[in-house]
Amino acid sequence: MATIIGVNIYIDGTQRNENPLSLTGTFNVAAWFNPGDNLSVESTLVYDDGTESQKSDVIQFQLQDIAEFDPLYQAVLDYANANSITTPLASQNLINDGIVRKLRSVNLLENDLLYYFKQDDASLYEFCTLNWMDPTKHRLTNEGTNDVEFVPNYGFRVSGGNDQYFSTNYTPSVHAVHAQSEDINLLLNGFDVLPTSAEIRLCGVRGSNGEINVYRSSNGSAYFILYGGNNIALSGVEESFNSQINISVDVDDSYIFENENTLSKTSPTSGKDLAEYPLTLFAFNVQGTMYLSQAQCGLEMFILGKSKGSAGNINFNYVFNNGQIYDLTPDGTLVLEAENSALTSIYFPQIQLASKYPELTTLKKYIVLYSTDHDSNSNQSENGKIAWGDADNVDLSDFQEKGVIWQGYQAETPCLEYVPNDPNNEPIHLYMHTDATDPANGSAQQTHLLTTAGGAELHNCVWTDRGTILGLQTDESHTGYFRSFNQNDGSIIGVHHTKGYSGSNFDGINRFGISTNNGSNYNWTRLTSRFDNTSFMTDERLIHVSPPFYFERNGNQYLVGLNIGFDYQVDGRKVAICLCDNGDFIPTELLYNISSYDGGDNCKICGFYIKAENPDMLHLYFTKNSGNNYFNPGDQLYHTEWDLTQLD
Repeated sequence: MATIIGVNIYIDGTQRNENPLSLTGTFNVAAWFNPGDNLSVESTLVYDDGTESQKSDVIQFQLQDIAEFDPLYQAVLDYANANSITTPLASQNLINDGIVRKLRSVNLLENDLLYYFKQDDASLYEFCTLNWMDPTKHRLTNEGTNDVEFVPNYGFRVSGGNDQYFSTNYTPSVHAVHAQSEDINLLLNGFDVLPTSAEIRLCGVRGSNGEINVYRSSNGSAYFILYGGNNIALSGVEESFNSQINISVDVDDSYIFENENTLSKTSPTSGKDLAEYPLTLFAFNVQGTMYLSQAQCGLEMFILGKSKGSAGNINFNYVFNNGQIYDLTPDGTLVLEAENSALTSIYFPQIQLASKYPELTTLKKYIVLYSTDHDSNSNQSENGKIAWGDADNVDLSDFQEKGVIWQGYQAETPCLEYVPNDPNNEPIHLYMHTDATDPANGSAQQTHLLTTAGGAELHNCVWTDRGTILGLQTDESHTGYFRSFNQNDGSIIGVHHTKGYSGSNFDGINRFGISTNNGSNYNWTRLTSRFDNTSFMTDERLIHVSPPFYFERNGNQYLVGLNIGFDYQVDGRKVAICLCDNGDFIPTELLYNISSYDGGDNCKICGFYIKAENPDMLHLYFTKNSGNNYFNPGDQLYHTEWDLTQLD
């Protein structure tokens, strides 16, 4: 009869241990998964005759016992266990630990208070009162006549007018470490904030010369934030506190965000002190006198710490709302500045292998194209330029600019493509767009096709303008920002704008379409004038596909673009990877936001490349304004990279 000699562990059907694990010892599977992953974990018994038993689920307490948590969260569990406070089961622990890890990955743990109330069981009431930054300090205590209610899977809630509130036992003037007077961040998620004219207070403290307060006024018409004497309207939409509200105050600006949307930006009041009374939740502590919430409201989480401005806001949103944080791109390396270029600004970079274009003269491995960024030179025949350079290194560390290929009528957004079946034996195609001042454009911005037979360097080739090849469909005004994708059957797919930005709402945001060409003429057919790039995003966010970059991996089609707000001129732009479920170039799911602060929030636009000899590395080439001012043209080009094995 066979004897049991150990255990094998299977995660999503794959055996992860090399040799059978001990029946009596402990083992660590933390390296096999990211906490928060939704994976099946199974085990088998291993016999000395080489056979295994049938797979069975690893029960929750086993997974909890063998998983290693972030030290910060482990300290919370250790404190709770030492003080006989009920702790979550494994599934909730993995969620909690994943949140801490994500906060750490984006440098958002400079906090004094971190309460996460969204736990799955009523027995976790006391656990929810612990401050995860340091469970030995600032534990929430019920100070009203009645205890605050706990709602499983949501958080803490008060009914209003029922004498319910928490003290944080945190006095800013005494206990503040990270949340200083003019460098402070307050983040909260609300729920069950019912429409009412009664006054709602989610938190607050007022001292003799400073305050923090989040409330809705008694007239029910607006929300307000008070900090240092500023009284700032959030919005007239009563549902605001049922979403993420983030207030950041630093020495330069005060920002208020709802999810990733900037609600207001003001100058902070200087010279204010930290309040000398304890901060309360569901009440406003005015120098020791409590003003309680008069209507129902709930909190899923509450964080108080150091201001991170707009960068902190978008990262907080990813941690708590999208739940999609993987390793970020490193900060970029500067490779080109406009002051060293024939162009006054830099925009829309594209990198390709020079060997793809045998008719061109170039001695280096890579060809790089780029343009000016909305050149407003008053001489329309000269403004806007398309330029190129070359390099042997994919990081462009040896890049050299070669010359200007085309100019005039705000020429920009170049896309170079090789089309072997060109009807005029001019296989090198250059797509770019000009603005409405171009007499050929019919008062619209349109993509033009330029062709050449080559025989020289790009800027010395003879180019033929084949006109506005995409045309305009009903309600279209802008067909620029074109990117082509050659197909196996010789046809070409083009993804491009169809309508430019006109306002920060669904009807006013940029629209994107798809066109196709058979690869042997200049006739393009519109497949769609507007494809969906919003429904799978958080409120008032879109995937901006200019330029889009598509690639296939593990049988899936992916799109890399920019995750931006409907008001695209507000900070909060992240390079993002989406899944195209149907392989038809249309995104269906936001997978990952991957860019670092420098490589995302202030970038104007980004180009991408994957080397055939290293298909696991995505190279990113982003442009930004050297003064970090989105409203000014980009004048710098950076390179960074992202490990694609994180998709596997």
